[in-house]
Amino acid sequence: MILVTAEGFTRRRMPWTKDTAELKVSLAPAAMLIGEVRIDGKPLTDGWVQLSSNDKDNLNSTLDEAKGHFLFEMLPAGEYSLEVRSRNSKRLFAQQLILATGHSHTQVIVLPQDDAQNDGLK
Repeated sequence: MILVTAEGFTRRRMPWTKDTAELKVSLAPAAMLIGEVRIDGKPLTDGWVQLSSNDKDNLNSTLDEAKGHFLFEMLPAGEYSLEVRSRNSKRLFAQQLILATGHSHTQVIVLPQDDAQNDGLK
């Protein structure tokens, strides 16, 4: 299996064997997911975001320590499950979303203060 990447395009995994004489690859323009997570008007900086595709790809992004931002690039278009997890792996938020070829999607997630207090987040 090889992974092909090119800036601005989707990443793609392809089967490969040493007997393959030539490998042809076509890539589609990538989707991007940009976002931030907030609790009580402040950025959540102690956790991560998990993005799972219908193809069973799982990607993780640690929340930025200053602003609570996350970023996923080189994504193929399709339906995804988005989850926010605390440092203790507790699921704080879940949502389905659809990403379109060649487009950026911005997601601002505002969590209830109760979730932060119950999980020791600040």
